[in-house]
Amino acid sequence: MNDPKDSLLLDHEADGIKELDNLLPRWWVWLFFLTTAFAVVYMLYYHVLKVGDLQAAEYEKEWKKGEDRTCATITGFTVRITWTTSRSSSTAFPRRAC
Repeated sequence: MNDPKDSLLLDHEADGIKELDNLLPRWWVWLFFLTTAFAVVYMLYYHVLKVGDLQAAEYEKEWKKGEDRTCATITGFTVRITWTTSRSSSTAFPRRAC
């Protein structure tokens, strides 16, 4: 903590406002250290060592899993539903053939 003998008032002022030289609370400093450590571990895990998937790769993986599930559901039906779309239509979603 601050030493009571030291003056907390700094030598400079701006527009008549003087600044105190207080220390940050301990919990604030420890929170800063923890977030810095988390950032270092995150950077190492995802970007340097490439152990985990980034968001784009995770999205692609989930999208493919969803497409596989959709294809399994569609082929499980006994009645096939055919979508009639124009070949030049750009609004049709690109679906993988099941």
